[in-house]
Amino acid sequence: MGARSRLSPLRMARRTAVSRGLFGGERSWMILGALLWAPRLARKFGGKSEQYVLTERLEPGDTLVLRTISRRTRAERQALKQS
Repeated sequence: MGARSRLSPLRMARRTAVSRGLFGGERSWMILGALLWAPRLARKFGGKSEQYVLTERLEPGDTLVLRTISRRTRAERQALKQS
């Protein structure tokens, strides 16, 4: 993570909300923390959205083959990022 992301106002507000609200007991920071963390947690635990790859009309006699594309491993993603 670069310095820019560590100094992000949103990240700093989330961090302060945890320290002052959750651990410090300040109700206003607790409420703000819930509002700031909710979208991030919803994305993480909400599941993945569907992704359309192809839309095509099938005619009688046509065949449909469905395949899943496996995700790259972390090592493969890092190797691609470096190249």
